[in-house]
Amino acid sequence: AGADNQSSSELIDLSHGLAKSLAPALIGQEIEGIWHTGIVVHDKEYFFGNGICCEEPGRTPFGVPTKVEDLGETEIPVELFHDFLQDIKDRFTFITYNVITNNCNHFTNECAEFLVNKSIPSNILNQAKDFFDTPLGKMIQPMVVASQDALKQGSMSMFDTGSNIPSTQTPSVTGEDLQNALSNLKDNIVEKNDLHENMLKSTSVTALKDLFLLQEQIFIAQGLVLYIWSPSSEECKTTNEEISQLADTYADETVQFFSVNTLQMYEIAENFQLKSLPTVYIYKQGEVVYASDPYNKEIVEAQVKKLREE
Repeated sequence: AGADNQSSSELIDLSHGLAKSLAPALIGQEIEGIWHTGIVVHDKEYFFGNGICCEEPGRTPFGVPTKVEDLGETEIPVELFHDFLQDIKDRFTFITYNVITNNCNHFTNECAEFLVNKSIPSNILNQAKDFFDTPLGKMIQPMVVASQDALKQGSMSMFDTGSNIPSTQTPSVTGEDLQNALSNLKDNIVEKNDLHENMLKSTSVTALKDLFLLQEQIFIAQGLVLYIWSPSSEECKTTNEEISQLADTYADETVQFFSVNTLQMYEIAENFQLKSLPTVYIYKQGEVVYASDPYNKEIVEAQVKKLREE
């Protein structure tokens, strides 16, 4: 079989990395990207844009792929694949597009199942539904939809389904517009959250808002417990109480407790490469001796006891 029988899925992050950097701080969970996908087979890239579209790989209106997932080799010839696309064309038009239930990832998945009898990863296939259920997702869904609509207008359907939309009817939203909107989300979310709601009640926990001060404390403290949380995380409503209790019980001159609210210092998510909230780091003389993954009260307490005894 030739190289043109190889199939792969090309993934393009519509947020250009911003979802990955902002999501842990804003919604308390890791999101690798806001994915648009297409399928590459027989030396062409097929994707759901202004209907079912076909372009040279990596040269679609959606841009250069962020990464490529190999799907394996297909035995389906290009003619039979095009017959398959003809059969499904009415389900994948500009009119039938739905960002949650019928998007580019659903199209790519159907093609993958037909070509190589395998699905694309479930986290990509179900990403839209999972992501747009989050507070961050609800806020940027209109921007993502508008951005996709603008990009789709630059593509032409392989089939005449009557769904091609003239550019004058499509919002003009560029990738830069989406990036700017995402960058401003932090301020919008802060305005909608009471930063003092559910804050740690213990006077034994020092709240920090400055990254440089935090780094200084990490290196000068004999033992340090760093608790990273967000008011937008439901779980933090419980863990705030637990950390306060631990601090009241164990804080002394050898073990100090500090907290960081990511809505007040969102850059901490990137600096600490957070994957979820809440997160606890425990330091001894400037070195990390424990990092929660995920958070567990009993394990954190055991680590704090161990730190005091050493």
